[in-house]
Parts: sequence; structure tokens; C-alpha cells
Amino acid sequence: METLEIHSQEDYDANKDFDGILIVKAGLVMASGNATVEASGNATVGAWSNATVRASGNATVGAWDNATVEASGNATVEASGNATVEASGNATVKAWDNATVRAWSNATVRAWSNATVEASGNATVKAWGNAAVRASGNAAVEASDNATVKAWDNATVMAWDNTSVEASGNAAVEASSDATVKAWDNATVKAWDNASILTLRVGK
Repeated sequence: METLEIHSQEDYDANKDFDGILIVKAGLVMASGNATVEASGNATVGAWSNATVRASGNATVGAWDNATVEASGNATVEASGNATVEASGNATVKAWDNATVRAWSNATVRAWSNATVEASGNATVKAWGNAAVRASGNAAVEASDNATVKAWDNATVMAWDNTSVEASGNAAVEASSDATVKAWDNATVKAWDNASILTLRVGK
């Protein structure tokens, strides 16, 4: 696929129908439509209306309205409005309003307002406000305010404030303040403050 380096919003506007990948290494660009943008260096990109962004380096991306973002390196992403983000490396993601995030390696995610997160590797997730998290590998999750967490492998979960957790494999859970935990396989649970635990030896 052809590439074209752009340096400003004017460059983007003039080439937004380019049938290839627009490269942004610095400056601020707002991308919409079906554009595909690669952001690196210190670039800042706002993406919406089905735009696709690949972000790396120290790029910053704001994504909403069905935009798709692939983030790695030290990229920072804020996602809302049905945006989809795939984050790896040391990427940092803030997700809300039905955004979907898949995070692995050392990515860090903060999710709320119905955001959905799938975390693996050494990803770190803080979830609240009805966020839903599926954690595996060595992912670490802190969940509160009605968040829902499903954890397995060696995932670690700290849950409170009405959070619901399902844990299996070697997952470790600390639950308090009315949290509900369902645990099986070799999951470990520490519970206090009205937390509820259902332990299952077989099945899920």
C-alpha cells in the first residue's frame, strides 16, 4: 500500500481521499471517514467515523465514533463512542462510552462507562462504572463500581464496590465491599466487607 507523509491538518484535508496510508510524525491531525493514519514521534491524532490509526512512539490519539486504533510503544489513546483499541508495548489507554480495548504486553488501561477490555500478558487494567474486563496471562486488574471481571491463568484482581468476578486457573482475587466472586480450578480469593464467594471445584 502506498504511503504519504503529512505535516498538518491542511495536508490531511488535501489528501483525505488518498488510497493508502497517511503518515503523521508531528503536529495535530483530525482524521475521519475511512482514512488510515500511522502516527509516530510526537504526533497527535483525533480519529472518528470509521478512521483507522496505527500509533507508536509517543503519539497521542483521541478516538471515537467507531474509529479503530492500534497502539504500541509509548502511545497514549483516549477512546469513546464505540471506538476499538488494540494496545501493546507500554501503550496507555483511557476507554469509556462503549469503547472496546484489547491490551497485552505492558499496556495500561483505565476503563469506565460500559467500556469492554480484554487484557493479557502483563497488561494493567483499572475498571469502574460498569466496565467489563476479561483478564488472562499475568494481567493485573483493579475493579470497582459495578465493574465485571472474568480472570484466568495467572491474572490478579482486586475488586470492590459491587464488582462481579469470575476467577479460574491460578487467578488471585481480593474482594471487598459487596463484591461477588465465583472461583474454580486453583483460583485464590481473599474476601472481606460483605464480599460473597461461590467456590466451584468442577465446571464453570
